[in-house]
Amino acid sequence: MTDAGQLRIPFSLRGLGGLTPRVQAIAGFSWGFTVTGPDLSLAPPAVLGPGDWDGHLALLRAGYPGWTFDAGFRPA
Repeated sequence: MTDAGQLRIPFSLRGLGGLTPRVQAIAGFSWGFTVTGPDLSLAPPAVLGPGDWDGHLALLRAGYPGWTFDAGFRPA
């Protein structure tokens, strides 16, 4: 399964270092497939909530330390 979402990535000026990316999720969904031997089963898209996004924040922040990842969903 894969979690995905619609993101807003505004850039803000921070000090003299230039632009810093800031990621704000506005929606989320999961989708995917399972392979069992020669069979492929599709998983339909499913809506994810803000808590699902927040569950990925530690990994995202560790992988992209120069970026800011906001918790929760930003109102569209």
